[in-house]
Amino acid sequence: MTKTLPPSPWIPPTTLNDYTKLEAAWNFNNDTLRASVDHRVDSHNRLKIAYGTGDKNGSLEWTNKDLGGGGELKVLASTTLTGEGVKRMPTLTAEKTWNVEI
Repeated sequence: MTKTLPPSPWIPPTTLNDYTKLEAAWNFNNDTLRASVDHRVDSHNRLKIAYGTGDKNGSLEWTNKDLGGGGELKVLASTTLTGEGVKRMPTLTAEKTWNVEI
């Protein structure tokens, strides 16, 4: 069960400005926090960085709405941020969605 934390003095508001959004979620089952920052660079590009205290995984995601025709291109790099995980190359994932009218 994951529940989004309510606003409090130590958690910034969800929307920091027109371009940046902070999200935090607390998992009551294992007392872990998952936090992410989503930043819109321009009308076509977005960056999102995330970290989870339970699995110690960090990720960086780039989304582009303009490359390769209609639809989104998403590139994700993720890795474990403890011990040997920091020394290895991150796992890279690329995903493309096309919008097709039939």
